[in-house]
Amino acid sequence: MVSFLMLVFLFTFYFVSQRATEVQKQNLGLVVENFQNTIIEEVRVAYTVENGYSREFSIPKHINTLPYTIGIDASTVLVINYSGQSYAKVLPGIVRGGFCFKRELDPVFYRLLISKDAGIVSLSTCPDCGYSYYMCDNAQTMGFCDIMEGISPGFRLECCDGHCRCC
Repeated sequence: MVSFLMLVFLFTFYFVSQRATEVQKQNLGLVVENFQNTIIEEVRVAYTVENGYSREFSIPKHINTLPYTIGIDASTVLVINYSGQSYAKVLPGIVRGGFCFKRELDPVFYRLLISKDAGIVSLSTCPDCGYSYYMCDNAQTMGFCDIMEGISPGFRLECCDGHCRCC
């Protein structure tokens, strides 16, 4: 009889702990989804305004005290990898640039700059950089990173640190 009760207790404990784990994963998913929605809304706003728009915003370096990675796949899908899970959401349009966190000036937040020029929405992790993502990407695409560095010393470093270009 005692062994039967012990067996019932173990099964009950197992199922309750499984359910608790599922609920915790669902809650983490909701936290990440809200985080994604914040970034997607920034992109949506950038697409609806006139050329010349720019806005700086911040995102936390951790979600619930845990680190995460974030990226944009094929310029159209926002992907967050967090706690062993991958969460993907389609962006409302093509976004150039991405999340290149080489400069870490703030211990709590990453600073981002979203802008729209010539109908192109760009995201930069270096709001203070003098060179835009567009300039750095063109230099890299056309093979002019070294030439630009010769003309303007520091160009390569700023493009690499701020936009992951010309590295």
